[in-house]
Amino acid sequence: MKNAILITAVAVAFACACGNSPRVAPPISQNKDFYAHRGGRAENDENTLQAFKQSISIGCDRFETDIRMAGDGMLVISHDANLKRRTGFDGNIEEMKGRDIISKKTFIGNNIPSLDQVLKLFRKEKVSYVEWELKTSNTDEYPDERIPVYCDAVYKAISAAQPEGVLWVFTSFDLRPLKYIKEHYPDAKTGLITADPVCDSTMNVALQLGAFQIDAGRKGTTREAVDAAHAAGLEVCLWPGTLPRHYNEMKELGADRCCTDIPNLLSLELK
Repeated sequence: MKNAILITAVAVAFACACGNSPRVAPPISQNKDFYAHRGGRAENDENTLQAFKQSISIGCDRFETDIRMAGDGMLVISHDANLKRRTGFDGNIEEMKGRDIISKKTFIGNNIPSLDQVLKLFRKEKVSYVEWELKTSNTDEYPDERIPVYCDAVYKAISAAQPEGVLWVFTSFDLRPLKYIKEHYPDAKTGLITADPVCDSTMNVALQLGAFQIDAGRKGTTREAVDAAHAAGLEVCLWPGTLPRHYNEMKELGADRCCTDIPNLLSLELK
């Protein structure tokens, strides 16, 4: 499975780098219940404006993306703390200046975007669903005293840009930002991310946090557990989704939304 995804990613990267486009699905209904993980990381240059625009072009207006804070306070979009995997430059985001980060290009040629740049696009396109993952789990990069600074900046930027009638959720593996946001911004929607399945223990943590949803591991989750989560008032998102059949599995389990790395391929499969 990992080899199949690697081949897909390499093929797409090669096509993009050469100025060609892989087979693109026709526009789909925006009511599909899957969302593009990092903009569709197996098909696009993950977490870049190119990735988000490509997914939007096929009608997928639901995303997961990752927010980090540069050393000077600029909020940028990156899953990794270090830029080397994506750009070849060995630098830690939390230690760099924001302008230096967003000037770096990925191997495919796209800039690392700032949160403001992504918000501008999402607001313009009225993107209907976003999981804003708060990348604060490393306590060396984000000690307790930095959590309020980070959370206040993230919340204020996103709430100021969020259009009416959309669902934008603050999610994290780290309990600290979820607690802070819920305590200081009680109307905010939050979601607990866990690699574990939906079960009593993961549901209890989410409920104690006052979370709106739980983003749990697909493997090991049962329909009965998802039904119990719904009965407790939690919406359920499942991950990972690296193959089209994973979407079907997640829907059979009763997931409200399904994470996917392959929005274009999945759109073709569901056509």
